[in-house]
Amino acid sequence: MVKFITSACLFLEAAHAASVYSRSVHMVYALSDRLGIPSITDQQYLDAFDKGAVTALVPFFLNVANPDSFATMIGEVQKRNITIVPGIGKAPDALGDMDAPEYLAMAEAVKKYTDYVRIENMQGFYDMHGKTGMQNFMDHCKELGYKHIMMNPWPKAENGSLVVFDCPQCDAVFDSVVAKRKPDGSLKRDPDNWHVSVKDIDQVRAAVPNIPVLINYESPGPQKILTEMEQAKLGSSLDAFKTTVGDITGRYKSYGLHWAPPLTQSYDSIGLKTWDWIANELKTITPPSK
Repeated sequence: MVKFITSACLFLEAAHAASVYSRSVHMVYALSDRLGIPSITDQQYLDAFDKGAVTALVPFFLNVANPDSFATMIGEVQKRNITIVPGIGKAPDALGDMDAPEYLAMAEAVKKYTDYVRIENMQGFYDMHGKTGMQNFMDHCKELGYKHIMMNPWPKAENGSLVVFDCPQCDAVFDSVVAKRKPDGSLKRDPDNWHVSVKDIDQVRAAVPNIPVLINYESPGPQKILTEMEQAKLGSSLDAFKTTVGDITGRYKSYGLHWAPPLTQSYDSIGLKTWDWIANELKTITPPSK
């Protein structure tokens, strides 16, 4: 499905990515050249990263055209050997296809800070525009020297098969937990909620064995639901997280999945005072090297 040069290359890239993503956080520091959560200071962020021994921030930047304006914070993050995985791609009807000049320029602007990039809303882009624009964006990233491209998510064709790309650098995917909702967006009572579904993961792994998979909570919908739950009853969002972590460390342990808890506008784990629990859980799932 995604062409790799050799099986040895695939194994080494997968192992490297697994190490990078061992304690990932779904975190948006800057969104379209403004701070994601202005009420949180840089030092609060850095203290939180230290407490969780965070290894990757995904996406950190979301559609940021001028990352240089955040160079001081980038430097502090890099001092901690934390990988930045900027996300690029708005709603599919916002700027056109993924090879729009604005998206190509974003990839160029942030390259000096990272070898990683994440393509956003890939299913939406495929449904509206097909795969050509995304392939052109991937090719542009390869020309710029990006070594790692994350797919969010890996899109499917009308027949349910994975869309085929020529992208040896595509070496990680994002996948969301189950959160079944009513037509009005509220959570529907269902025993599968907050659990991991491996149906799509099995399909991806059949195409690219060992590809790292980050498990998160879709934003804004389910993350806003988690915020409302926590505000209504302290600890209720942690119960949801425990369900997810239980799957990752229990029945799906052999999959080697990476939990990516949220620190976003939709679920501000610092403001909600749930970060300490999240940080300890990240270190429990994958203890830092001594």
